[in-house]
Parts: sequence; C-alpha cells; structure tokens
Amino acid sequence: MRPSARQLIPAGPGPTSPHHQIHVGLQPIYDAKRRIVGCELLFRGRPASRYVIDSNAEITAEVIVSALTEFDLPALVGHRSCFFNISREFVVGELPVPVPPEQAVLELMPDFAVDPSVLAGVHRLVQQDYLVALDGCRPDDGRGELLPLARHLKIDLTGRPPDWLADTVEYYRERSSARLIAYRIERPEQLIVAEQLGFDLFQGSAVGATEIASVRTLTPAKLHRLELFGVLADPEIDFSRVAALITVDPALTLRLLRATNSAANALSHTVATVHEALVLLGVARIRQWVALLVATDVVETSVEQLTPVMVRARLCQSIADHLGMPSETAFMAGLVYGIADLLAMPIEELVDQLPLSSELVTALVDRQGAIGKVLMVAVAYERYHGYLDAVRAVPTFSLVRGYLAAVRWANHTVECLGPRPAPARV
Repeated sequence: MRPSARQLIPAGPGPTSPHHQIHVGLQPIYDAKRRIVGCELLFRGRPASRYVIDSNAEITAEVIVSALTEFDLPALVGHRSCFFNISREFVVGELPVPVPPEQAVLELMPDFAVDPSVLAGVHRLVQQDYLVALDGCRPDDGRGELLPLARHLKIDLTGRPPDWLADTVEYYRERSSARLIAYRIERPEQLIVAEQLGFDLFQGSAVGATEIASVRTLTPAKLHRLELFGVLADPEIDFSRVAALITVDPALTLRLLRATNSAANALSHTVATVHEALVLLGVARIRQWVALLVATDVVETSVEQLTPVMVRARLCQSIADHLGMPSETAFMAGLVYGIADLLAMPIEELVDQLPLSSELVTALVDRQGAIGKVLMVAVAYERYHGYLDAVRAVPTFSLVRGYLAAVRWANHTVECLGPRPAPARV
C-alpha cells in the first residue's frame, strides 16, 4: 500500500503560464509568375488574429527580435527577402536595426512625415545596403524625396477604383524605377486589375494566405531568473555572481530578505543585504531558498503550489546523500524536473535555456549517470506502478521515512518562504 503521507501535500489549482506565445504572420509576396519572392513578417497578438497590431517601435522590435532569436529565420522564409515594418525610431537612428541587410527589406510606414532626420536616416540605411520599401504609397503622400531611395513601392488596393490605380501606377513609373507591389489583394477581381496594370509583385489573401508561425517563449524577467537558477545549479557555485544577479532583481531581493529575516528571528538577528543573508544562512540553505523563490516566480505560482516539486527535490537530495552522491546537484535535478512539468515544457527545451552542468543535463535529459538514477528512483516512488521498483533500487534507504522527512521539510519551508494563510472564519 502506498504511504498515506502523500495526502499531506496540498493540492492547489494549476499555475498560470509564465511563458507567452510569440506569433508572427508570414504573408508571401509573389511575382507575376506566382513564385514566392519574399515574405512580410507581421506581428500577431494571437494565432487566430486576422489583423495586424498597429505599428510602433515596440511592435517593430518584437517582430524583428522574434524572427532573429525565437524563430529560425531561414526555416521561416528560406533565402527569400524579409519585409519588416519599421517605425520612425529605427529610421532616424534612435534604435538600432538588429537585422542584417542581406535579407531585409525595411518598410517605411506612411504615418510619419519626411523631415531632415528621416531623409538622412533613409540615406544612411541605403548606404548600409538595406533595401527600403515605401508602404501605403499615394501620389499626395509627401514622400517624393524618398522615391529615388526606395527599392519597392507598395500600393494599397483597398477601396481603390481602377482609374485611380491606373493613374497611380503611371505616376510612380514616371518618377521611380522601384518595383511596384500591389497589396491587400483580397478578391480575385482585384488581382485581375493589378495584373492588367502591370504591377511587379502581388500580396494579399487572394494570392496567398498569411501563415501564422508560433513559438513559446519566456518573458525577459523569467529568462533572467532562469539564468540565476542555472548558476545555483552549478556545484561550484559562485556566490558573488549569485548575489549580483539577485541584487539587480528588486522583487526577488525583497522576498529573499523577508524570508531570511523571518527565519532568523529565533537568532535575534536580521539582515539588510543579500551578502549578509548568504553569510547568516550558509551556502546550502541559501541555494535552496533562492532556487525555490526563483522557481515560484518562473512558473508564476505560490510556494504552496510548488510543494509537491519541493518534496521530490528534497527526496532526491536525501537519496543522493545516503548514496554518497552530490546531494545539492540531486536537489536541483528534482527541482528542474518538476519545473518543466509545471511549465508543461519538454525537459529538453527547458534545459536548453539553462546553463546547467553536463552532469545535470545527462541526468535530466537522458536519465543517465548517478544523479539520473536518483531522479528515476524519486519519480518512480511517486508513481504507483513504479513504487516497488524504486524500493528495490535503493534497498538500504527507507523511502517512506525519506519521503515523510521531505514533506516535513517542504511544509516548514513554505512557512518561511510563503505568506501564511489567514485563518478560516466560520
């Protein structure tokens, strides 16, 4: 029969997701022979969204950074040109353009006026070998000075009568050698008109539908704390680096100091800095406490809800200590394994985001090595079908006692690290 102590672990609601989905719309651009020659990358708030969020510096940066870091750009578009909407901040040099010129076409939106700063910025971008496209071109848009610098001119077909389109095409053919792109082609008859008027390139749902590429990513704050988590997982821990990473995170610093002061009350001692906390509580305890605080923030859950993971990590530590293995490494293995579960993230994906030692990676991903064996025993013990196998794997260790001790430790840690619940009123 399974030990009834498992009932001591509180069952709370599942954590909210700490990661968000980055969605990039890929709208193909075709030539007259229906060959895809480029793709425009559009930010989408959610996968099903049909509409592009209004362009601004933040959105522009998110699309570009996502394309370069979260996604594999060649996998997205191959060797074709990538069209990025770009805002004024990037044109005038207030923000650097983080995409190389070899594959980028920078679309200048029509929502900012051409002034000396914009004109100088476009000249600078062209000199850096960027291709420039003017979006939303109209004969009266006041951007005539930019025509000699543009490689592409995009003309919106929405609500435009054929006569206006014909005059507009003639206007730009006389003043520019740029390729004309007919975009927002939503109906077959619009495509026919665009072809008859001699547009060079075509873009819109009537030509090719926008595809949505999505990737799960952690927020920058979560990535910072995962970096800290990885440092804590290193057996040769560098506490000066730990203190530095904690100190630049005010919320985490406050939580750690509060927890440390709460535990130190019995000693009639308080701490005011992270360094003092390290000295007072010691390496092992601080490593575990900070790791747990980081874990609760990364998975956006309470310490109480993290308790089952804490129990497993502590059990791994106890087994490893009994077998003469690195117990702190085993603790971190159990904790990382549980965090992956809470994130609903494959362990391989989480490990890729952490600067873990090779021993931990082998244990977590391949279930190999001494720590891998410890982790397998702890996980098997928690599962009904693996209970007997776990007991046989470590015959000299009382898993029941180890588990009960882990539960007591987890409950005590919750009291220190988490706010105590208010008493129930009846």
